[in-house]
Amino acid sequence: MSKASVGRDTCFLSAMQLLLQALGLMLNVFLTRRIGAAQLGVVTLISTFFGLCAVLASGNGFVSTSRFISEEIGRQNGNPERVLGYAVRCSLLLSTIVGGSVFAFAPWLAERFLKSAALVNAVRLLAVTLPFTSVCACLKGYFHARRRVTIPAAADAIEFLIHGAVLAFGVIFLLPGGYCSLFMLIVTSMLLGQLAAFCYLGAWYLHCRSKSGNACTMCLRGFAWAALPLLLNSYLTSLLSTANDALIPFTLRQFGHSTEEAFAQFGVFEALLLPALFFPAVVLGCLSSILVPELSRTRGAGSRADAQALIGSVLRRTLRFAGFVMLVFLLYGSQIGMLIGGDDFAGRMLRILAPVIPFIYLEIVLEGILRGMGRQNFSSVNYLAEYMIRISVLLICVPVFGFYGILASYYASNVIGNLVRLWMVRRLAGGIPWRSLLLRPGVALFAAWQCGMLVCRLLRLLVLPIWAEPAAFLAVGGLVYLFALGVLDAMDQQKKTRNAELHSVSGVLTVQTLPPALPRDIPARY
Repeated sequence: MSKASVGRDTCFLSAMQLLLQALGLMLNVFLTRRIGAAQLGVVTLISTFFGLCAVLASGNGFVSTSRFISEEIGRQNGNPERVLGYAVRCSLLLSTIVGGSVFAFAPWLAERFLKSAALVNAVRLLAVTLPFTSVCACLKGYFHARRRVTIPAAADAIEFLIHGAVLAFGVIFLLPGGYCSLFMLIVTSMLLGQLAAFCYLGAWYLHCRSKSGNACTMCLRGFAWAALPLLLNSYLTSLLSTANDALIPFTLRQFGHSTEEAFAQFGVFEALLLPALFFPAVVLGCLSSILVPELSRTRGAGSRADAQALIGSVLRRTLRFAGFVMLVFLLYGSQIGMLIGGDDFAGRMLRILAPVIPFIYLEIVLEGILRGMGRQNFSSVNYLAEYMIRISVLLICVPVFGFYGILASYYASNVIGNLVRLWMVRRLAGGIPWRSLLLRPGVALFAAWQCGMLVCRLLRLLVLPIWAEPAAFLAVGGLVYLFALGVLDAMDQQKKTRNAELHSVSGVLTVQTLPPALPRDIPARY
């Protein structure tokens, strides 16, 4: 795929996902105001369990399907449709096992794990959604590998809109009358959203599929064996993430908070702070999902130089984008915290978390690069080390420092884990141009900061809404930042061109000043 195609697909997916992320953040703010921060924390913790079940059932079907189908397309005379069949069979087998286990042990899971016997029916209904979730993940990976990114993006939009509409309707009209519980409402909205996405993706697949008589380069057993590292990676990540989330309210209670205060702070952190930090990173998430099949395709075709060029370009754009987002949160984290429905506490936490944004955003694209280059084993080991660091710092610091211990665990794990990822990607890319990655964005950020703040100081003379100053800085500072980067890149390109011309001229002069060769019939002494 050309750089223009990658950019076009990334822009489309980014626009779609930005809209969905904005709606999701608005939904969290709405739930916070309707049911309270403490109840939202409980809902978030239980949703983490639901998400764990979905990952266990799908086995990272999206990544494995998109990667292996892309490799099959990159080879001559491949059969991608058969690879999809392998993926669907494996996912259905896995989701049936996991879903049956969840359904059978629903009373035990509700009472022992979720601490509420009233959630038995909700857990059983969750088990029904798992096969649809698995097949949808495989179909989305198939369309990504086929470069039909609009289809899975539309499926995500349909799924979220139905899920959000049913949830909002139930919170407004059903919960006050006691017609259903909040958790049953959440699972029902999830099931309806998954069913709609499944029907949409299935219809498109029946319309777009192409039969091929070519022999597939892998068998079902080979697919399962190759997908095993991806499966273990997703299991490891989800289990450790769930354990980390479950420990946060527990350690906050050790610090001295009541149960309600602990769940309220957990709800603010998971439902407001993290979505706000990750909201600009939607662009990078879309780019990462495209990187996996593209790097897999280049590996299948044996084009190492193209893969290295793509890796360098992605890293450069990621750090430039993350640097500007970090600057915005450093300067206006308090205002952003107020805008998303939080308070002074949320705004202060956003400003403290701002310096770790480049590492968080790097993780998104670095994981896509590692998976696309077939480094799942390294990714799994690194995730294990990262979460061990996070959980260890959490257990040590939160009982002593409270919520600031959560921030310390987030800093420690993200900085160390992503420096290790960057080291491995540097080896795969054959070196990283640090000057273009760090020096030029640093100079451009300083120029954007000074020019943007100059305009904002003038705006403070007027009485404006709370969002006006961040919006003005985003516009002015963003334009200055892009302009400065463009000037610095152009200067660097001119320098390279001038050096290349000088090298070419010096080579010609060297050739011309060499003494003429003697004819063969004249002795060398003459």
